[in-house]
Amino acid sequence: MIEELLMPLPRSIRLTEGFIEKPRNVSIVTEGGDICAEDIYLFRHDLLDLAGINCTTDRQLFPLTLQLKQGIEREGYRLSVAQSGIRLTASDNDGMFWGMQTLLQIFTLSGKNLETLEIEDAPQYSCRSFMADMGRAPWPFPYLKRIIRILARLKLNTFHLHLYDDHLCSLRFQKIPLGNENPYAITIDELRQLVIYGRRYHVRIVPELEAWGHAGSVIHHFPELKGASGMWEGTSFGIGEELYSLFSRIFDEVVPVL
Repeated sequence: MIEELLMPLPRSIRLTEGFIEKPRNVSIVTEGGDICAEDIYLFRHDLLDLAGINCTTDRQLFPLTLQLKQGIEREGYRLSVAQSGIRLTASDNDGMFWGMQTLLQIFTLSGKNLETLEIEDAPQYSCRSFMADMGRAPWPFPYLKRIIRILARLKLNTFHLHLYDDHLCSLRFQKIPLGNENPYAITIDELRQLVIYGRRYHVRIVPELEAWGHAGSVIHHFPELKGASGMWEGTSFGIGEELYSLFSRIFDEVVPVL
């Protein structure tokens, strides 16, 4: 059953006519609105690479129609798989992209035949997030990009980067020494690349910059800013003008790349 394959499970799945043979070639047709060309490009290549389905402009082949249309919830979509073809409808490009991910799951997990069905889906939460704890372990840059692709497959739209903690700083700044102790720290330019890469997959990058406790990796470079030791050998900042000045320098590097 298709309900056992899809993740996350759509709000509504209604089985209709039975089964159809999975097409080897489809014709992508667009209707209404300005569907993001890069989303279609990624979708076409994913169909071929993951499901072995070739996309052409031959309208005589099995039609796969993508339609932008008002009246559907934000980030929501409707998907129909029928004998006559497949139709994916959304009111915005986020919803279209999430619907594409559901369709990719159907194509790659269903075997030789597809169940004919109608799906209506929309997210229950506007923020659907995963956190990388980069303050306690190294996270290489290519791995972070891979996580973005995985989040997109699962319709998670926010990637929370816990950039430093008592143990480690995983962002290497340009004008201050933070991150120099970590050979796997990403650079400010790589953070910028993650923001751009995330947008491509409809995933927002949200950096966390500790401003009170969990400050050990910063105090390592600025011992004069130590406030007090905390639980589990943690360290807090000492609040004052020197700390405010440091955070102005931190924000001056991080904020522009967002």
